[in-house]
Amino acid sequence: MGRGASPDGCQRLDEVVSLLRKLLESAPLYFDRRGVLNSDGRRLVARAARACDEAPVKSRLLGLLKGATLEEAVGVYEHLTLDDGWSLVRGALEAWGAARVVRDNHTAPRPRGVSGNPATPHRRARG
Repeated sequence: MGRGASPDGCQRLDEVVSLLRKLLESAPLYFDRRGVLNSDGRRLVARAARACDEAPVKSRLLGLLKGATLEEAVGVYEHLTLDDGWSLVRGALEAWGAARVVRDNHTAPRPRGVSGNPATPHRRARG
């Protein structure tokens, strides 16, 4: 038996998918500029977790509540729907005027000054 074997479970799974779609389609509202889920995003994911009856899906949603990134949210959406979650995010960012989503390595863009960013300015040690 596949996902949504019972009629009630199938309806609930549709609700979870629609909440995740809302999360990704409105990514600038629910994620900060570093790509980390903000408090409004956590509320939406918690609502999706409460609506979910299936244990494996619910555990993945609860995992998103602990400082999840945009990449992890897209992964959960793609796992449930087999659709391309990045297309939803790209559409949301283009609509909001943000032009950068790094699709090649599946990471959210990092601001200047964050370690690992090639745009980080080099500072001399004070001594």
